[in-house]
Amino acid sequence: QRVICGTIDGALASASKGQLQSFYWLPSVANFPGIDAVLVYDHDVYVLQATLAQKHRSPKDGLLKVWANYDKVLRGCRDWHVVIVTDSNQPENLPDYVQTTARQLQGVKGGPSTLQVWSCGLAL
Repeated sequence: QRVICGTIDGALASASKGQLQSFYWLPSVANFPGIDAVLVYDHDVYVLQATLAQKHRSPKDGLLKVWANYDKVLRGCRDWHVVIVTDSNQPENLPDYVQTTARQLQGVKGGPSTLQVWSCGLAL
């Protein structure tokens, strides 16, 4: 319904307070740690990482920053997901990266208690 650009403590914090049921947030800082955007749709929060690189930065720090700045009342009522999007021609190490990321993120202190990690490859 709405695309929001801005800082995590400004744009994301205000959008997550329940005023918008669905939105897409793009951080205004290009080097946000390990994530590229956040999509909120109904009761789901999708933390997105898009990459074409051989090496990937873990989305852990970015996820924790989003969690910490998301409305404290609503964040526990949402289903949280990390979605890793890559070129479908990526090397076969993507499944290993997704499994490693899922292990690193499950039960991480200061973040969601349950989290799904997904990946998809898009033909460019």
